[in-house]
Amino acid sequence: MNLHQQLFSEHTPEDHLDIFWLGQAGFFFRTDAGLSLAVDPYLTDCGERIKNYKGFKRLTPKLIQPKDFCPRYVLSTHHHFDHLDYDAIPDIAAQGTSEFLAPESCCTLMHDEMGIDSQRLTALSPGDELHLDRDLTLYVFDADHGAMAPEAIGLGIEYRGLRIYISGDTGFSPEIFRTVHKFQPHVGILSVNGAFGNLTGTEGGQLAGLLNLSLAIPCHFGTFAEHGGDPASFISSVKEHAPTCTPFLMAQGERLRLNAYDYSDSQEQERL
Repeated sequence: MNLHQQLFSEHTPEDHLDIFWLGQAGFFFRTDAGLSLAVDPYLTDCGERIKNYKGFKRLTPKLIQPKDFCPRYVLSTHHHFDHLDYDAIPDIAAQGTSEFLAPESCCTLMHDEMGIDSQRLTALSPGDELHLDRDLTLYVFDADHGAMAPEAIGLGIEYRGLRIYISGDTGFSPEIFRTVHKFQPHVGILSVNGAFGNLTGTEGGQLAGLLNLSLAIPCHFGTFAEHGGDPASFISSVKEHAPTCTPFLMAQGERLRLNAYDYSDSQEQERL
């Protein structure tokens, strides 16, 4: 079974959430009702094309073609090519089924340069809360990606009590993370390549402890030589700074299936 079949033909069991790692900072989420959303999917070679530099040559396989990728929602945390795939987004949009959620600057780019209808674009700002269906709510947090992307955001997903924090590209910012802590995430998906304004592996482990995560997933490494990244240091740091948290290293295309009811009110009391 190829990835397209796994993403769009399989069924998620009742009360579960399926999470697939697409590579780099890209993740695909699917609920038991079939609602699908993708965050920062990087599916093409546009980085090397745009930068014209082998340091941004894609080193990982392309597991699915953009023309075959049709989630209900596509979210981008900022405008950099590995989060807003300039070559993939037009092909995804051409299928006519996806809506696009991103910071205002990204929405402007998608409208003006890619020709996406404004009715399919939703601008996101820190503090926003969007109910994508009755069981899934999206929260928007600030991120500190420096002058390279001042509009960068992080995201929170809440599904039947299960809360997931997606850092997007960010450095270590205690002020931002105090806000995220109030969200009380169970799972963290953290960019930890330690370059271009992102957390190091060590800082990712420290953040897992600060947020009292139950499960921590590293990302944003392995796709480009220029980006670097050491997931082993992240795993070691989680063990040191967040001993009750499980570090979970995913392979590209791998599925993680979470039962929302494993994160019940009784377990919440144990976390507090």
